[in-house]
Amino acid sequence: MKILHICTGWPLSYKGGITNYVRSIAYAQYKNGHDVSVLGREDKDKYPFRYINYSFDKIKPFTYMPLVDKSGLNWINKLLCEENYDIIHIHALEYVDWDLYQILKGKHYVVSLHDYCFICPRIYMFTPQNTVCEKYDEIKCNKCFSYLDRYKIFRGGIKIINKALHTKLSVPYIPQKIASTRYKKYSELLNSADYILPVSQKVDEIYKASGITAKSKVLHIGNGSADEFKEDFQYDLNPHIFKIVFLGRLSEYKGVDLFLNIAKHYKASTSVQFYFLGRSGEYADKLKECGIIDRGAYNPRELSSLLQEYDLGMVLSIWHDNGPQVVMELLNNHVPVIGTKMGGIPDFVNNSNGFIFNPYDSSDISELYSFIDNLTPERIFQLKKNIHRTVTPQEHYDELMKVYNDVLSRAQ
Repeated sequence: MKILHICTGWPLSYKGGITNYVRSIAYAQYKNGHDVSVLGREDKDKYPFRYINYSFDKIKPFTYMPLVDKSGLNWINKLLCEENYDIIHIHALEYVDWDLYQILKGKHYVVSLHDYCFICPRIYMFTPQNTVCEKYDEIKCNKCFSYLDRYKIFRGGIKIINKALHTKLSVPYIPQKIASTRYKKYSELLNSADYILPVSQKVDEIYKASGITAKSKVLHIGNGSADEFKEDFQYDLNPHIFKIVFLGRLSEYKGVDLFLNIAKHYKASTSVQFYFLGRSGEYADKLKECGIIDRGAYNPRELSSLLQEYDLGMVLSIWHDNGPQVVMELLNNHVPVIGTKMGGIPDFVNNSNGFIFNPYDSSDISELYSFIDNLTPERIFQLKKNIHRTVTPQEHYDELMKVYNDVLSRAQ
């Protein structure tokens, strides 16, 4: 099978969620005898499969301006005509003209929905006023973007002001229709695809609610930690201080304020202690103020052994986090998860293997406190016993190839 992956936002060697995935799946397909190419930004690393540099840069990434570069589009069209790929797999389209769907007519392609970039220029479905969006809405979405949002000087200035004054101001509104224009272009791309492949149920729901009607199949990303999952585990059933860890990146979207507030609530507790694993950066002082022990950055290769120390993990996203890998890492290491009912988290976390709550509901937060107040070693042991591993990379690969084969068989 002759396969082209399109991931033009970064060099394939970039250590990010999407590039890590594309690099992994392209290599797996190559190992299994397929003719694989990846179209991405200029990269100095060498790969066993064909890597095609996409050097057009008239369109800037993550911009709120029109996405027009016909020279780049014509170059891609020439490539597709010359190579005659069996299937094209789209992942990220930074730097690519939004009329890409025009040159894909008659070709077989699937689109992985790693995030919300095709229906939300901000990608996160989260407004500057910190409200969560559940779908694309033409009127609301156009009002979410000012003409001044096109310019980093205005966006950056507002961020500085909001940080200094603890406000939630947005860029002064000047009408434009970038959101609706992007939506019209990208909905054509998605609805003409053989399949769209959301990474979680919530991503699927949001795209469908936004009017995307293409055939979809939810494919959870495989995580290497699932290969190391063991049914047997050790746990101390003697009374002890319960250690709860938050790991990864601290940010507004990831629920840093929620984490700080929960930890502060238990600052005087003699039964619960909160920890952070990662780079604390600007939040270092706040972590200390709330009684959180900052363990600093960690080597991902050592994460499995590090997690053995903790009773519970926390994943507190306040946006619809598409398919959080940290949830998989925790569960595959037998660490029950306290998670929010946001994005892809409920695909993996429930009240049998952790605790799940609505971060915007005060009664749910009260239930969270009750859950923590009533922790016992026996309760955590039961939660650990209820954990099942997540999808392995091989299982994900097999499911993806079934999609490819289905596309090609229906085309015959």
